[in-house]
Amino acid sequence: MGSPAGNGSLPGSAGETLTGRPAEPWQPFDNIRLPIVLLDTDGRFRQANSAAEQLLGLSRQQLVGTHLIESLLSAGELVPAVHRFDTSQESVLVKNTLVITRDNCEHRMDCWISNAAGDSGCVQLEWHPAYEEPLTEASIEQRQILTLVRQVLAHEIRNPLGGMRGAAQLLEKALDDPALIAYAKVIMREADRLDALVERFSAASGNGQTAAANLHRVLDQAAEIVVLEAPGLQVTRDYDPSIPEIQADSAALKQLFLNLIKNAAQANAGAITLSSRVIHDQILQRRRHRLAVSVKVRDDGDGVPEDIADNLFLPLVTGRRGSGLGLPIALDIARRHGGELSYHRQKTGSCFKLVLPPGPGHDR
Repeated sequence: MGSPAGNGSLPGSAGETLTGRPAEPWQPFDNIRLPIVLLDTDGRFRQANSAAEQLLGLSRQQLVGTHLIESLLSAGELVPAVHRFDTSQESVLVKNTLVITRDNCEHRMDCWISNAAGDSGCVQLEWHPAYEEPLTEASIEQRQILTLVRQVLAHEIRNPLGGMRGAAQLLEKALDDPALIAYAKVIMREADRLDALVERFSAASGNGQTAAANLHRVLDQAAEIVVLEAPGLQVTRDYDPSIPEIQADSAALKQLFLNLIKNAAQANAGAITLSSRVIHDQILQRRRHRLAVSVKVRDDGDGVPEDIADNLFLPLVTGRRGSGLGLPIALDIARRHGGELSYHRQKTGSCFKLVLPPGPGHDR
């Protein structure tokens, strides 16, 4: 491709192409749900489908004739990758090329660069949600750590706890001093608490059996529990009523949402927004889904400290008082359901996004 054009005034006004004519609809690409654009040899937009208009927040009339580097994209490595693209290549995948802020959240996307069919010298860009991120080397290592910690908790901690509790029970029966009996009961109570914590992390708070579940009902149940503990917390619901029942372990899913909402409350949030949407063309755990369900938990609290943001889902990592197991458990539940859980930085507060496949019968 050629060099980027200068940053001077662009030919044509908004709503016109370089030739002064309005941009025409781009059939059949307007029927494709993935954002696709066509660039000419100077790196300027020649066409964009409807999905790209939504993604970029600009109409095709506004896009056509503008340069990629002058658009509203935070393109990262995309611009140099486009100009390095060799037209003899079939296609090139550039990961995490685009960061778009919507609802004060960041969204990373992958982009396929390829030759445009029937347009010599032009390239086509096609964006996909970057849900392959959990399959990176770092995330694979994270999964291995989670597995190792689960095994250590189950075998090296739970077994000694059982012995300690049994010994405390024997002491309680053998002792006559009420003060010493009280100490024995403290040992038993704390042993039970730790055992329950290990059980939660080992079994992800569910029975592993899935059934049809109303996602919004599960969300509401989790929110109600947290509001009882933090009465001043304001919860706003922004639900997509078209979301069907999904196949899920309701108890485990409730625990996932409970962990996320409790985290927000403990981070001094005064308001939480729960939103749900049907989204299209998602890749979850190496499987492509035509339809998926997205749930966001956004808050206006203190946010996540920068020094732990990259390791947020590892066990025992926490910026506040607590076990540091809430988010690892939530991530484990999401993955057991075939989905993914991610954290998105905000200027204020935090945003956690859960993406789940809806289950059999909804993904054809």
